Amino acid sequence: MFLPSPMAVRVFLQALSITSLSAPLEALQRLLETPCLLDDDWPQPDVPLLLHHHAQLVLTAMPVLPPIKLYAHCIVKLERSLRHLAGYDADGCAFRTFVTKWAHKIAAIDLTDTARWDHTVLCDLLRQCTQLDHISVECRQHERAVLAAITTPSHRVRSIELVVPGDVANYAPQDAATQLLPWLRSGHATHVGLKRFRSLDEASARSLATALLSTPSVVSLRVYESGPVTAALIESGLSLAHLTRLDASAYDVYRLVPHLTLEKVTHLHVRCEWTRNIDWLVALLPGLTALEDLAVYSGTVTDCEGFLASHATALTTVRFYAMEWTRSGLLAALDWISTSTHLQSVSLDALSLAKCAVELSSALRLWILVGCRRVSFSDGDLDDGCLVHIARALRHVRHPTALLVALEGTQVGIEGFRQ
Repeated sequence: MFLPSPMAVRVFLQALSITSLSAPLEALQRLLETPCLLDDDWPQPDVPLLLHHHAQLVLTAMPVLPPIKLYAHCIVKLERSLRHLAGYDADGCAFRTFVTKWAHKIAAIDLTDTARWDHTVLCDLLRQCTQLDHISVECRQHERAVLAAITTPSHRVRSIELVVPGDVANYAPQDAATQLLPWLRSGHATHVGLKRFRSLDEASARSLATALLSTPSVVSLRVYESGPVTAALIESGLSLAHLTRLDASAYDVYRLVPHLTLEKVTHLHVRCEWTRNIDWLVALLPGLTALEDLAVYSGTVTDCEGFLASHATALTTVRFYAMEWTRSGLLAALDWISTSTHLQSVSLDALSLAKCAVELSSALRLWILVGCRRVSFSDGDLDDGCLVHIARALRHVRHPTALLVALEGTQVGIEGFRQ
């Protein structure tokens, strides 16, 4: 049985007699009763993070947890949390013991902190993780062996990210295309991520771009600080029509996005630290009719016509971070977001929210009415007057679903909510 949220699982378990709960289900119930513990990661709990404070409960609940992920610094976290527990200290390697025991539960793993790890042992462990769906691999000249370990007839890995560590930024796997080719040909590949591939030579970047764009099953691409790859994608002359998800951070991201088939794009994340102005992106909004998830990091808007001329009909998640808004630009963005009928999450990081307090309150009411589950405002200038309007919106609208409102970076107290 699959239940879509921790709340649904909690309600289901509460409906059962406490005496009928097995030890794993009882442990899961106790974890679910801890506020916000599983909310962000469901339905794929980040177990190393949970183990830090709830080791015994998590281990007891493992048989009934959904497929798990082992994310950033998972080896260190598992060692610290488990090495003192019975059954995990026998061979002095809690990580190896845990993975061997629960390999069938591991759906995602981040191995970007493995510089000092025995990669022969690591590859042996990965061969046991046949339910693996995603892996992040550190490029330190061991990536070929790791990729071979998860490209076996028993594996069905759909998502791979290759990360060049910051301390070896001059290194890039020039044969990345050759390394990825067996996996790309497996028929399982749907997502590829490349981070800090700054040092690829032109021929290698071209080969990599060709390999990616010649694999129709790859519908999702992430390129972060990988200028040679971005340039090769733009100049390849090959179709990007099969890409429906793009996460890009590059100085020429404004050249890459228009090469997509806009009406097919469902997820678009762009980081614009270099170009700053995102009028080019706003102008594309009328063509992004299937857009479900938009994230923009660092930018300014001077031309709002794209907001005014489009409807965010399919939008479920929107995030604007480190933005500089004019009042008219922010109002246009709020109106555009409010045209969505499927909204689930809104995050706004701005320095001008207080200038639009009344309009922000009205927009918040609309978002709540369509079922929005999470709203986050991050603004150092959010004053009590703005908080009053937010509080009124929350007080006067009935929430059809559970709602989380986060006020981040606010330096004032909570007087606004008391008025």
